[in-house]
Amino acid sequence: MNLLEHYVGKIYSVEDVTKEFEEKNGHAPHEKLYKVDMDINCYGVKERVKKCMFEKEYLFMKQNGYYMA
Repeated sequence: MNLLEHYVGKIYSVEDVTKEFEEKNGHAPHEKLYKVDMDINCYGVKERVKKCMFEKEYLFMKQNGYYMA
Protein backbone atom coordinates (compact mmCIF):
# COMPACT_ATOMS: atom_id res chain seq x y z
CA MET A 1 0.00 0.00 0.00
CA ASN A 2 1.35 3.42 -0.94
CA LEU A 3 1.43 6.42 1.37
CA LEU A 4 -0.78 9.32 0.28
CA GLU A 5 -0.66 13.03 1.07
CA HIS A 6 -3.49 14.08 3.40
CA TYR A 7 -3.88 17.86 3.11
CA VAL A 8 -5.13 19.65 6.22
CA GLY A 9 -7.94 22.16 5.75
CA LYS A 10 -8.77 23.25 9.29
CA ILE A 11 -7.49 22.22 12.70
CA TYR A 12 -10.23 22.29 15.36
CA SER A 13 -8.20 21.22 18.38
CA VAL A 14 -4.83 19.86 19.48
CA GLU A 15 -4.64 17.93 22.76
CA ASP A 16 -1.49 16.64 24.46
CA VAL A 17 -2.20 12.97 25.32
CA THR A 18 1.30 12.00 26.47
CA LYS A 19 0.21 11.38 30.10
CA GLU A 20 -2.75 9.23 29.01
CA PHE A 21 -0.41 7.13 26.87
CA GLU A 22 1.96 6.69 29.80
CA GLU A 23 -0.86 5.66 32.18
CA LYS A 24 -2.27 3.06 29.76
CA ASN A 25 1.05 1.59 28.59
CA GLY A 26 3.23 1.89 31.68
CA HIS A 27 6.01 3.80 29.94
CA ALA A 28 6.48 7.23 28.39
CA PRO A 29 6.56 7.62 24.60
CA HIS A 30 9.86 8.66 23.00
CA GLU A 31 8.41 12.14 22.27
CA LYS A 32 5.22 14.12 22.97
CA LEU A 33 2.00 12.67 21.60
CA TYR A 34 -0.88 14.84 20.35
CA LYS A 35 -4.48 14.08 19.39
CA VAL A 36 -5.42 16.39 16.50
CA ASP A 37 -9.03 17.02 15.39
CA MET A 38 -8.96 18.32 11.80
CA ASP A 39 -10.49 18.42 8.33
CA ILE A 40 -8.45 16.62 5.68
CA ASN A 41 -8.56 16.19 1.91
CA CYS A 42 -6.99 13.14 0.30
CA TYR A 43 -7.47 13.12 -3.49
CA GLY A 44 -10.93 14.68 -3.21
CA VAL A 45 -12.08 12.59 -0.25
CA LYS A 46 -12.86 15.17 2.43
CA GLU A 47 -13.50 14.16 6.03
CA ARG A 48 -13.08 15.24 9.63
CA VAL A 49 -10.69 12.99 11.56
CA LYS A 50 -9.06 12.69 14.97
CA LYS A 51 -5.50 11.42 14.62
CA CYS A 52 -2.76 10.79 17.17
CA MET A 53 0.61 12.14 16.06
CA PHE A 54 4.04 12.35 17.57
CA GLU A 55 5.47 15.84 17.91
CA LYS A 56 7.81 15.46 14.92
CA GLU A 57 4.95 14.44 12.60
CA TYR A 58 2.71 17.22 13.96
CA LEU A 59 5.37 19.90 13.37
CA PHE A 60 5.97 18.59 9.83
CA MET A 61 2.22 18.77 9.16
CA LYS A 62 1.96 22.35 10.49
CA GLN A 63 4.90 23.48 8.37
CA ASN A 64 3.92 21.77 5.10
CA GLY A 65 0.11 21.60 5.32
CA TYR A 66 -0.12 17.83 4.90
CA TYR A 67 0.90 14.50 6.44
CA MET A 68 1.60 11.14 4.89
CA ALA A 69 -0.65 8.20 5.72
